[in-house]
Amino acid sequence: MPFRRYIDAGLSGMLTAHLFVPAIDQQLVPTTMSRKCVDGLLKQQMGFQGLIFTDALTMEGAKKYLQGSACVNALQAGNDILLMPADAEGEVDAVMAAIAAGKLSQSDIDEHCRKVLRYKYALGLTTQQQVPTAGLMRDLNSDHAQALVRQLSAATVTVVKNYKDLLPLGKLQSRRIASVTIGAHGGVKAMFHDRCNDYAQARAYDLKPDDDVDTLVQQLSAARHNLVLVAALSDDADAVAQVARLVKQCDNIVLSIFSKPYDIQRWGSVITSSHVKAVVLAYDNTQLAQDHVAQTIFGGNAATGNLPIALHCGHKTYHAGHGIHYPACRLGYATPAEVGVNNRLLSQIDSVARLGVRERAFPGCQVIVARHGKVICKRAYGETDFGNGIAVDDNTIYDLASVSKATGTLSAVMKAYDEGRFELDDKVSKWVHGLRDTDKEDLTFRDLLYHETGLPPSLSMWLMMMDTTTYRGELITSAADADHTIKIMAGAYGHKDARLRTDILSNQPSDRFNVAIADGIWGGRMTYDSVMQHIYHAPLGKKRYLYSCLNFCLLADAVQRMEHAPLNYFVNSYIFAPLGAYHTLYRPLTRFGRDQIAYTEVDTYLRRQHVHGYVHDELSAFSGGVQGNAGLFSSGNDLAKLLQMWLNGGTYGGTRFYKPSTVEVFTTQKSPNSHRGLGFDKPVVGNPDASNTCAEATPATYGHTGFTGTSFWVDPTNDMFYIFLSNRVSPTRSNPNFGRISARSHIHSLIYKNLVQ
Repeated sequence: MPFRRYIDAGLSGMLTAHLFVPAIDQQLVPTTMSRKCVDGLLKQQMGFQGLIFTDALTMEGAKKYLQGSACVNALQAGNDILLMPADAEGEVDAVMAAIAAGKLSQSDIDEHCRKVLRYKYALGLTTQQQVPTAGLMRDLNSDHAQALVRQLSAATVTVVKNYKDLLPLGKLQSRRIASVTIGAHGGVKAMFHDRCNDYAQARAYDLKPDDDVDTLVQQLSAARHNLVLVAALSDDADAVAQVARLVKQCDNIVLSIFSKPYDIQRWGSVITSSHVKAVVLAYDNTQLAQDHVAQTIFGGNAATGNLPIALHCGHKTYHAGHGIHYPACRLGYATPAEVGVNNRLLSQIDSVARLGVRERAFPGCQVIVARHGKVICKRAYGETDFGNGIAVDDNTIYDLASVSKATGTLSAVMKAYDEGRFELDDKVSKWVHGLRDTDKEDLTFRDLLYHETGLPPSLSMWLMMMDTTTYRGELITSAADADHTIKIMAGAYGHKDARLRTDILSNQPSDRFNVAIADGIWGGRMTYDSVMQHIYHAPLGKKRYLYSCLNFCLLADAVQRMEHAPLNYFVNSYIFAPLGAYHTLYRPLTRFGRDQIAYTEVDTYLRRQHVHGYVHDELSAFSGGVQGNAGLFSSGNDLAKLLQMWLNGGTYGGTRFYKPSTVEVFTTQKSPNSHRGLGFDKPVVGNPDASNTCAEATPATYGHTGFTGTSFWVDPTNDMFYIFLSNRVSPTRSNPNFGRISARSHIHSLIYKNLVQ
């Protein structure tokens, strides 16, 4: 069909390939050398009269099944132009000898020459031509061309074996995954590893040609891996033998093979092994192929490929056209042009983010943009703190600040609502007994979510946590004096003698003080209870819109009592672990090293240290790091999974997290009194200058910002979302450059300006 359409379009050049196609010619010769193919089918039957080129005659396929001259064979088949003969002078002599022997006729040679000369004349080649090369690479590598190449690569990935529907991989929270490459070229970083880690916590192993397979097996066993993703990046005999040895000793293997179709035959016995639960094929070994295979394994790319030839694996034959198909169920990774966004967006984001780092608006940041289920920007900039030399990467973990409200606490609230634990207009005091018989007894979940309770914005941890017996007079003044010498922030100076309380805090861990609040500061259950008692008895003002951290502290309190589980355990068990969001957690130092966590502020008074690995927000910190208003840490790539799940109506990776109706209620309802949704922030319609979003954001957009320099925005109208994570408070919250650069909203605006469809 493609050849017929090409001919019908009036195009005049055709290249014959070195393929064995028994449906055309039963002789074991490449089609380039087949007279039945070139002269019989192409010229006589299909009527092609243009120039016919061979593929390169130095290729193995051109000489594998032939005897004698490749050029003579190609001319006998009917080709006009012979490309790249191995020995030009020798081939000319062979052609002359064939004419003398009557194997070729002089008239045929003359006709080929006349045909070539006609085309040269028609194309103006009788005079010297200057081919303009300015912009050539840009023209050849247009956005459309790159997108097409990527789409073709993604579409050809073929799943030929899938025992018990293992793929796309589900139940990530119960899997201990190893990612193993075999046959990689020395020093070449495998894209396969990186992409697997975008989906799950997969430990990488690289087996070199001289490495011992038994040692690898011991390492896999010691790490208690229960699923091994093997990428065979070479099909030479050594690599095949290594994979075969590994397969004999390991169960639960997903094997990915990167070989030309005919060469896949050599993997036959490995493919049919009962230890290999799934087999995924790509037909070349490029970074792009590795990328799409990993995406297909995890469901970021739909499995749509079919075998181009029959695959004979001992007693099992996979026939041509065979392929196991399934749709995408997780985020994929693509270029902007693939989803209707101009590729120039990436360079524009680079410019804004690098400007922010250069102007010291923030030490570093991550930017994520996704549309139509594809991440089109996943970039990291700068360092985890100014001048510390630790570069921000995709796995750097940021303190989300108030973004925690809409990702940690709200995820838990939505789950409890989804389970039917409460209705939006139920009284919170039904669950939080500390509110009973107080002026807050009638507050509802809707009131808290809309920030319409009348509660104050927050509590002063300075006043609550400092021991009043250690100082005299005011704790904090607006100007420095003899007693107030410690600058807390602009317009706030602390008493030099004040010290932390010792009844609910300690400088040493113990059974009573078993939660690290900061380096050298420990709290416990009594610390948290003290904070909550102050919230229960906080002064209540007029019931109107007033953004308050205390609202979300009460929401978290209510959910914990409903679910009989701490907030951090609940959201991890039911939301983040099943999502594969393994960099998302409260109290990050329990799982990650400090070099993977961005710094926040230098706290000069309460904690008296550069806060690093502990939550920046004082209320959350002295609650033990797990609180409804703040405390969640995450990476941009992790948050992307949560946002896509909401866009999907509550499903991700084949798992349903919420009913579609739950997602609709929480993401679409909006207070009639403000720009607040049910836990989310929304644009101020008609007054974009008052919005936390950019001016172009649609009314359906929802998201949140965080004090540390974080934000996310989901736009269902355009099926896209945007995440910006930074630590603009390091080393101080008094940072005018962050507002001056305005990187969060600037990048958000650029996304809309680059939508093309």
